Parts: sequence; structure tokens; C-alpha cells
Amino acid sequence: MKKSDSESVVQIEFYTSVILYYLFMLGIEVIIVRFLKTNCIPLKCTFDYFVVFGVFELFKVNYLNKLPLH
Repeated sequence: MKKSDSESVVQIEFYTSVILYYLFMLGIEVIIVRFLKTNCIPLKCTFDYFVVFGVFELFKVNYLNKLPLH
């Protein structure tokens, strides 16, 4: 594998991660709006809320921390 090939792979991974990040954030906003509109048991909502943000933290750790800082 040539150096330029590996660089382009890194670029692709970078853009994929950024796109996934923004889609995920959009999804978070939609989920929060849905929570605000539903009259569910507060404890259940809080639990779901923390699960969503726990998944987001895992996503950040796994993908965004690997991104090269250019």
C-alpha cells in the first residue's frame, strides 16, 4: 500500500466519522424532542435519555478520538 493510498483511506474514515457524527447529533435532537412531547414516567424517560447519551459517549470514544487532527 502506497502512502497516498493510506492517506486517502484515513480521509475517507475521517469524513465518514464526521457524517455519522452529525447524523447521530440530529438523531439525538429528534429523540429529545420526542421525549419532551411524550407524557411518560420521568424515571423511564431519564433512563432512556442516559442510555442514548451513553451510546453517544461510546461513539465519541471509539470514532472521534481516532480522527487525525489536521
